[in-house]
Amino acid sequence: MRWMGYIIGAIVLSGAATALAAQAISSSAPVDITANEAEVQQENKLTIWRGEVEALQGSNRLRTPELTVYYNGSSSPAPAAGTGSGMGSIQKMEAKGPVYFVTPTQSAKGDHGTYIAADDTLTLTGNVILMQDKNVVRGERLVIQQKTGQSTLYASSQGRGTSGRVRGVFYPNQNQAAAPAATPAAR
Repeated sequence: MRWMGYIIGAIVLSGAATALAAQAISSSAPVDITANEAEVQQENKLTIWRGEVEALQGSNRLRTPELTVYYNGSSSPAPAAGTGSGMGSIQKMEAKGPVYFVTPTQSAKGDHGTYIAADDTLTLTGNVILMQDKNVVRGERLVIQQKTGQSTLYASSQGRGTSGRVRGVFYPNQNQAAAPAATPAAR
């Protein structure tokens, strides 16, 4: 379940250039899911976690009202606790929003989240907001290809002057040595 093992979007400032990057933690770390209820549908090979769902892996946390986990492979009986283990490997996960993904240094929010195991891709859609410190990037759809570490944020509209474009607000790194103050030019 590598999807939890990636930091959603590190905002990297290098002069005027910005980029979204993904960093891995141990993908073999266990995933701990808690919710108010879990419904196991063995015949459909899925488990639906409902009510204040929280999924933890390492120091990363996903919060959502509902998380559906789809399995493939084995259809052996699920444990009594309704955890869904024993149903095979994870094929896909869908989080109904609002969806919050929080790491020690960043956070992301969207209306919906989908993880596809076959191509190791995480997608957040609907009013996506990425935050690191005071830096904020907004868009309509964020696609993270975890195998390559490439992240792309898409807009809901295009063209200068239209609303719904990808937008970022960045603050200079406060830890860098202060540059000498510029003196006003003589007039």
